[in-house]
Amino acid sequence: MQSLTDEHVLAAYADGSDLDDVAPALRAAFARFAESGAWPSLQVLAVDQRQPPDPAEPEFLPQWDLGLNLGLDHRPWSADWFAGVESLVGLLRQLAAETGREFVLFLCFRSEPWRQEHLAFVGPGPVDLP
Repeated sequence: MQSLTDEHVLAAYADGSDLDDVAPALRAAFARFAESGAWPSLQVLAVDQRQPPDPAEPEFLPQWDLGLNLGLDHRPWSADWFAGVESLVGLLRQLAAETGREFVLFLCFRSEPWRQEHLAFVGPGPVDLP
């Protein structure tokens, strides 16, 4: 399985676990973004992982991580890294308008994936990036 080597990661995932109806469109859009060069480093990973159902809680859908992980360790050497953030948010806004789904934008750490800092929910409307 492919993974990032950067310690600091910007993640953008579809919000929710009931993604069956939108998953094909999201997978295709995330793959296009990953291959487009819009992110100013090679540390781009499209994520599509669904956890197995929890037999102790069958009424709940299993967690589904569907989105992008973007390495941030290049940031000190990249003058245009914020253009990559703007491209990502533009894509998420477009996908939100097309699919009716929101996206969660957060920072996390490769060595401590449980340690996360929520940045924003991204829907079809404006997002205050600074």
